[in-house]
Amino acid sequence: MPIVKVNDKGEFELVEVDLDGWKRTFRRLLLNGPPLSGKTTSLLTFPGTPEAKRHIVVAPGELGHSSIREDDSTKLYYWEFNPGESNVQYGKVWIQLQTIVNDVLSGKHGGVNMFAIDGLHKVYYVIMKAKGYGPTTDPREYTKYHEAFSNFMSPILASNVPYVVGTCYYGVEAAETGSKTMQIFPDLPGKMAKQVMGMFPVVFHTERHGEGDKERFSWKLRATGKVQGVGMHLPRDVGVLFPDELPQDWAEVEKIINNATGHL
Repeated sequence: MPIVKVNDKGEFELVEVDLDGWKRTFRRLLLNGPPLSGKTTSLLTFPGTPEAKRHIVVAPGELGHSSIREDDSTKLYYWEFNPGESNVQYGKVWIQLQTIVNDVLSGKHGGVNMFAIDGLHKVYYVIMKAKGYGPTTDPREYTKYHEAFSNFMSPILASNVPYVVGTCYYGVEAAETGSKTMQIFPDLPGKMAKQVMGMFPVVFHTERHGEGDKERFSWKLRATGKVQGVGMHLPRDVGVLFPDELPQDWAEVEKIINNATGHL
């Protein structure tokens, strides 16, 4: 299964992708869903060790760090400030966010087996504010916000890190222009709500069911009715190996990926 890649000289070349390479591509996952539906806590189900940790960057203004703790296999990065405060210098926050991400991916903070950004909707907001968004901003400015967000995500997804995960709130979009039928997609502005699903090979929707002792958390793996922010870039004969829903545990997904080898 050859793919076209750009080498260090900027030249295009065909490279054969082995099974391990395919698995790494599949291990780029976007989780979108409502607040308190398990997005952040499920990050701890991805593999990490003291030598190659789970590095989780909580987006500026996001509060996900309150639901998980650092341990020998997990490193957290987060900001403590109120996004509504008038003295927040978003230009500096945006630069610092990019610096931290680049430092983690380059190994300055140790080995990385899994890299996550918790709250992509907050990342997008930081980009908007850093680039001058305000009450009188022309809607056409969203083109440059989309571009900045895409340029930020591309090297993360293309990195050599075995696992890359992003989380995002869900938002409601009209099924088509003028339609009263609403559908659920990742909570990003305009076209990016759908374009982000093309960035990640795998998109799951997070859900919480029941209450009290019967409370459980799940990943929806297939789009159904109103929930359209779900999908997997897979051959059909591999996709059918996955159920419609799984517990929020990446090990369960990994079992299916490993069993799919005979279909590739």
